[in-house]
Amino acid sequence: MKQRFFLLLALPLLIVASCKKDAEKSTALSAIPVRSAFVVRVNNLNKLALDLEASVPAQAIKKSIVFSDLNEFVELLDKYRQDKDNQIKAFGGFDQFGAGKFGWIWTMDEEELPFISKAVLSANGEVAARSYGQSEIVHFVNNELDFYFAHQSGLLMLSKQENLVESALKQLESKINLGRDAQFLHTLKTTSAKDPANVFIQWHSLPDWLASKLTDKPEWPANLSTWSALELDINENDINLTGISLVPDSASVYMGLFAGTGTGNCRFTNLIPENTALAISQTCGNTSTWQKNLGEFLGKKNRQKKRLGQLKDADIDVDKWMELTNEEIGIFYSEGSAPTIESKNGFIRIEDAESFIPLLNKIGGEFYEEYRGKNVGQLKSRFALPLIYGRIFSNMAEPYWFIHDEWVIFSNSLSGTKAIINNLLSSKTLANSTGFEQVESYLDDHANIAMVIKNPEWLELAQKELNETLLPNFKKTKELLKPINWVVANISQKNEAAYSELVLIHQTKETPSAKQYWGLDLDKPAITTPQLVKNHRNGENEVVVQDEAFNLYLINATGNVLWKHPLDGPILGEITQVDLYKNNKLQLAFNTAQRFYILDRNGNNVGAFPVVLKKHATAPAAILDYDKTRNYRFVIPCGEQLVNYNKDAQEVNGWNHKKAKADIILQPKHAVIGSRDFIYTVDAKGNVYLLNRRGEVREKIKSTMPKLASEMYLVADKNVGGKLSALSTSGYTLSLFINDQLDSIQPYGDKPKYMFVQGKTQLLASENEVYKRDETSNFDIDLEYEIVKEPRLYRVGNQSFIAVTTEKNEVWIYDENGEILPGMPLYGSGIAVIGKTNGKSIHAIVTTKEGTLLDYKLMQ
Repeated sequence: MKQRFFLLLALPLLIVASCKKDAEKSTALSAIPVRSAFVVRVNNLNKLALDLEASVPAQAIKKSIVFSDLNEFVELLDKYRQDKDNQIKAFGGFDQFGAGKFGWIWTMDEEELPFISKAVLSANGEVAARSYGQSEIVHFVNNELDFYFAHQSGLLMLSKQENLVESALKQLESKINLGRDAQFLHTLKTTSAKDPANVFIQWHSLPDWLASKLTDKPEWPANLSTWSALELDINENDINLTGISLVPDSASVYMGLFAGTGTGNCRFTNLIPENTALAISQTCGNTSTWQKNLGEFLGKKNRQKKRLGQLKDADIDVDKWMELTNEEIGIFYSEGSAPTIESKNGFIRIEDAESFIPLLNKIGGEFYEEYRGKNVGQLKSRFALPLIYGRIFSNMAEPYWFIHDEWVIFSNSLSGTKAIINNLLSSKTLANSTGFEQVESYLDDHANIAMVIKNPEWLELAQKELNETLLPNFKKTKELLKPINWVVANISQKNEAAYSELVLIHQTKETPSAKQYWGLDLDKPAITTPQLVKNHRNGENEVVVQDEAFNLYLINATGNVLWKHPLDGPILGEITQVDLYKNNKLQLAFNTAQRFYILDRNGNNVGAFPVVLKKHATAPAAILDYDKTRNYRFVIPCGEQLVNYNKDAQEVNGWNHKKAKADIILQPKHAVIGSRDFIYTVDAKGNVYLLNRRGEVREKIKSTMPKLASEMYLVADKNVGGKLSALSTSGYTLSLFINDQLDSIQPYGDKPKYMFVQGKTQLLASENEVYKRDETSNFDIDLEYEIVKEPRLYRVGNQSFIAVTTEKNEVWIYDENGEILPGMPLYGSGIAVIGKTNGKSIHAIVTTKEGTLLDYKLMQ
């Protein structure tokens, strides 16, 4: 992965914090290293400090680990200097001082900061000095500060890095400095000293700095422009940087591709999904001129000849592609657990789909799949998109594609393609997302380049590409930068300059919305409801699910299959985790009709398991731990008999269960009522059995509970007798007390079809309604379409959620008050499971009829 497009174009977010220093005369510029990636001019230190203090996004940046050193200098200079009304000037340069190491050097008129001297500072800390050329380098240390400084030619040079002070002293003696750089001086003249600070970017110096942060060194930033100058406007909830980038005819820079093309019309926010972390759109009014400029640009880089040869070999007619391209192309990265390259997607707005499809098919392969009414293909002419449109589509070698309205959408992964389709068919686009109307007002509809970054999604994405040495401190940085919710950029090329705007936005009111986090294609559609199981090694929850081929999958929190274990048939009921050897290592226990299994962490059979059942199981096994001592008993309904196994896969001695009157059809359950144990279940004729630990009848029950449509639940106060409750196929709820009294009631206007009970909370559902009843709150939920799965209640920490699935392949999730969660409905056809997988986020896992397992992040 050679190009990190998303991180680089978000770079100005990292630049803003550089607007935090002090100083003086323009002659100070001569001490700034000529290779500085960033240069800052501070025009009014006190105003800058006050603006930073009053701004939410500025506070977020200056307190982060990345910029804490810079902020320390701002506070030092503004706190101790005497005349705060004096609008001093200063220059700062961000330069390399060692292998892979970068820092700031600040230069200013020494008369403005008389307290930065050996004599004054010696009273406040330790001072050490050494001679260097015509000056000396002083090192000052106290409990709060640690920096180096030097005086020469009436200037003060200040840095946390001794090597940078040395570089500044050398720079003073050099005849080559930024004051002689015509392109820098040109950008300098475009800025206003009325702003508290100005920021300058030297693009050809960026790759070395980025190489110190990323796993790979991106070379292309050096080609974006020469110098950029930005003026700083700091407000309470946003930071604006506006200015120009030089695009001289004499230089070969990327922004020159838009010369003479005019601008197009940005529509990409109506297309890209709301789970986008970063999106970049390029528009132009004349695609043919843009393509001509691209050829000239590559020619100056000695790459055009090779490109033309590759296009000829691939039989690609670029002119035809440009003719059918309608103004706009771009990329976006999706939030989620997938690697960065798999998160990359692209789009092209086209004139006519019917004419464009042959172009795609000409460079396509044999892959074809229909998903939710969309035809999905795959490009096989490697790197065709970068050859045609340039490096914006880098790393998109053989992407999948589909057409939606006036767009062709590309994705590096099939699961990513399906996620985009799911979002589009649910109208879950960025433009439709909650709160985006505030952000959209900052976008220029006619910019040549427009960019939107969503945070913290972007930081999660960026983390995947950072150098490993930076990761330990990055978590703190992510937390501190959370108040910056959005970054928006606009760039428009005119003549020899590109006019730029960058905005960092703190959203005062943010409503998190459910978004797809990952998707996984199973070999076959799922036949079980996904379950969350605990990984005893790291404490995270993982997912188990079985498909139609009877394969059992264990999938980690990021959507990767850890193992797949073939079984002899469908799993009956749910999987239970056990600690068979009492060593805090968990196994999975469950049964099919033929066998009872226990699998270890790696998907291997444990001990003498699986047990081959003498008679086919007619209901799920009960995994019983009577005294919570992990002395498990595995009680399995096999026709009329309950068979009991111990941890050694042997039948338990002393188990005296007599045959039932018919096949047992419900999973046995255990409860303690008063001081007595009960194992209760029911057979196919509705006979209820209350047994003791030996399998013997504890209480004879003459009343029956026939034709049940739900599980049987113990719902009453167990200390005063207990009550078993279930839903019958007639729509009546049946309540059987332990004293053999049977009640039957249908308390709802519509006949209930489903019943689910958790603790003292009861959920019932009719064709279109869900009824929630408990001691704290009662409410009804009306749905437009028929409910097709049993509603479920999930408690996650101190929150509760209700999940309902309808016939339209929609999953609706409500909070404990019956209020619908933002981002509903989710696409899915099975029962959703809700819980935490990794970190603090709450997720919903659901299956689809096409055989995909989807993870949606609901909220933090």
